Amino acid sequence: MAFDITRFFTYERLTYAAPIIFFCGLQCAVVWALLPNQETRALLFWYCNNVAFFYAIAFYSGNVDFIRGINLVGLLPQLLWVSDFLSHLVGFDLSRTADYVFVEGFTFPNDVSVLLHMTVPFIAIIYLYHIRPHPKALYYSALYIIGLYVATLSGTNPIDDMNCVFNACSQYQFAYHAYLWPLYMLVLAVGAYAVHEGLYRSLGKYRNQRLLRATP
Repeated sequence: MAFDITRFFTYERLTYAAPIIFFCGLQCAVVWALLPNQETRALLFWYCNNVAFFYAIAFYSGNVDFIRGINLVGLLPQLLWVSDFLSHLVGFDLSRTADYVFVEGFTFPNDVSVLLHMTVPFIAIIYLYHIRPHPKALYYSALYIIGLYVATLSGTNPIDDMNCVFNACSQYQFAYHAYLWPLYMLVLAVGAYAVHEGLYRSLGKYRNQRLLRATP
């Protein structure tokens, strides 16, 4: 069977070429920052440190629900991180999620972390805000949550509490948290879905109306 190179250059893939390249480059930077040091290799299990790889695959597929599903999983936690980081710049500690950047300093791994958190959740939104969310996106969210859950349980030390699976990244003990973590994450994904729906209704419909008015 003849090789058809055009199937690698579909309209969707050309449309999403910029985010595909960006996320591939960002994931390479994360691996470069964390992999050489044995003490930081396990950090690759964190959602924020591996999600760029899955974003690249999702954008390459051109599947809007797949892209949105990945975004829904971490949108609210990452917005919390961004808020905390910005609050530190004005001398206020909001949630302690970004403390490590200011305690350890702006090292190369932390610089990559800041770039990742400050860009990743918003790029998908920029490409999707004018497209109405479909519940199927939550199906992809659930698949990613399950995959991340299994990988974290099987590949990390409970003491490290990666992805807050084992004890909610808290000094307090929470009974059955590790068993209920997928449900908690799905609830967060549903909350993020509501954010996407709100953005579509407010910004997407406004944009579409402007396009209709501009159409002769």
